Amino acid sequence: MKSTIRFVKENGGKVDCTVCYTVDPKFSTKDKMKALLHAKLLPSRIFTKEYFLNKAKELETLGADMDYYQELMTKYPGSVFTVEARKRFRALRGDH
Repeated sequence: MKSTIRFVKENGGKVDCTVCYTVDPKFSTKDKMKALLHAKLLPSRIFTKEYFLNKAKELETLGADMDYYQELMTKYPGSVFTVEARKRFRALRGDH
């Protein structure tokens, strides 16, 4: 991804990257027992807000343009999505 972002930016393009949200894995009783027998810990929380925020910051550091949140906040000013987008955009910018 680094080389793609760099190539697009070097050639005057705009880089729109997306962080896709997902949920933490749910482990069955069988998986939990198997892990216990092998003395391995299963992760409890992987995909936290901080995880996704760090991914977005990483993309921005690589040179990705972060206009997507701003565009959505302007198009849908009163929506629930916009409220959440504003929170995430402020967190991304560091002004919680």
